Amino acid sequence: LNSSIRDNATNAYRKKFYHENKFLRGETKDKMVTLDATLTQNLAAGKNTAYDRYDLSAGLVAPAPWWELTYMTKLAYYNQAYLQKSDNRRDNNYAFTGGLIKKIDDIFSSSMVGTYTVNNSSVDASQYKKMTIMLSISAATGF
Repeated sequence: LNSSIRDNATNAYRKKFYHENKFLRGETKDKMVTLDATLTQNLAAGKNTAYDRYDLSAGLVAPAPWWELTYMTKLAYYNQAYLQKSDNRRDNNYAFTGGLIKKIDDIFSSSMVGTYTVNNSSVDASQYKKMTIMLSISAATGF
């Protein structure tokens, strides 16, 4: 039992290197292209929770041609490897996100965002596909 607890310990020192680029495009600079890259090393105390991971993503935010909406899309990928785990688990995760944002007035805006995710794993129990949809209303104001 003690070795099982030690193997699954989650206390960790994490090293992360992150780089993000944002490019404003178009004549009026009303479109934004984003490119992100991240390297992570999770040096967990337990061999089942330690991992190496890299993430890559590209996105676009721009005005939609109808109803004064803004649309956003993002394609993301990550590879995560549990190199110390006995099953040598490795995950490849792909996600596509798309959404629409509508400014209601000077304070409120509403958005609808959907994400479809596929996680391919070397461990069958860790494979999945999922769809998430979120509807939100937000306020931006000073106090």
